[in-house]
Amino acid sequence: MIPTLFDFRNSYDPGDWASEYRYLKSVAEVLKRHDNVQLVDLKNEADLDYAFHGKARVNAWLILMAGLMRDLAPELSLTIGWLDAANAVEMAGLVDVVSYHEYGDPAEVAATYEAAKSGSAGKPVVISEIGKPSWTVLAGAPFSQGSQADWLAAQFQALSSAEGVIVWTLHDFDFDATAKIASLPWRRAMQAHYGLFDRDGQPKQAAEIFRNFHPGSSR
Repeated sequence: MIPTLFDFRNSYDPGDWASEYRYLKSVAEVLKRHDNVQLVDLKNEADLDYAFHGKARVNAWLILMAGLMRDLAPELSLTIGWLDAANAVEMAGLVDVVSYHEYGDPAEVAATYEAAKSGSAGKPVVISEIGKPSWTVLAGAPFSQGSQADWLAAQFQALSSAEGVIVWTLHDFDFDATAKIASLPWRRAMQAHYGLFDRDGQPKQAAEIFRNFHPGSSR
């Protein structure tokens, strides 16, 4: 299990930091009691906030939150799930495991991973999200279960030497659950259809691809 402590944020104001410490203190006590917590993800895609809040402020907040978690739960390993591998490498000194999300061209992902690995100062590098939607409007467009499966197979093949690859996500979402992710209806629909299983729990073609590359999986 890799719990994410912070995701959508409207502010990185220092005035909020005291309340965030109280939140971390309560969460740390829970996480320390669970043996199945492999990593703690401090912030999901922090680099998406650079443009609006400023890179320096976001990074200062990350450094503080990481330091607080080190004090509160030194036994827990930390990561940050970056959108851009270059940012993951830049902040590698802050974490125990370097991680980033990879939605790029399968022909390029291996080179990106190798660059991240070479810049990670010997730390493990995990790709904590890959995936493609299967949302179809008409006749397999703009996506389909087949194109989703083919894309996932190509990603797995290209990243076969990676130290860890995690698929986003297991099940499709309810459309309304994506409101915070995107405001445009078609973007929300895409986000709702990244699952290996549909909303009724039925496996898609991508689920078989996952089984082939992860033979120990029970689903």
